[in-house]
Amino acid sequence: RNWKKADRKGHRLAGFFTCLNALNPAPLNIISHSMGNRVFQGLWVKTGGSLRLDKVILAAPDLDGDIFSRDFATLPAGCKRIVIVKHDKDRLLTASRVLLGRKRLGRNTHIQPPPPNLVLVDATHYATLRHIDMSNHMHFIFSDSVRHQLHKLSD
Repeated sequence: RNWKKADRKGHRLAGFFTCLNALNPAPLNIISHSMGNRVFQGLWVKTGGSLRLDKVILAAPDLDGDIFSRDFATLPAGCKRIVIVKHDKDRLLTASRVLLGRKRLGRNTHIQPPPPNLVLVDATHYATLRHIDMSNHMHFIFSDSVRHQLHKLSD
């Protein structure tokens, strides 16, 4: 149910982002986390992949592992860089995989063939503040190393 709501929200944002692209000649940067990636998925599908994007950061994406062969097939051509922040021990994405019966992009990411502009940030072994993030799901917030890596990639 929440997945469908996220898709609908992405569809509703399509007009706004299309307008932003029309008013601003510079490509947009997108950063989304967890189910927010579903909102971006709905947005990308609704716009037919026509948005001008510079960088897209998908942090802990709760998306199907094969999304680049379906809904995101045109994403690599539509932006300069795609960054996926994954964690192989993400407990919330593990639960999502069990509920949906499908691999999650933010957990065990194996995109074949990987797009040339894809950068994978594996946060599995970065130190985090474990007493705050016992789920391993908010690693980009609680890990200085991951934040530093994202900052370098955003230049």
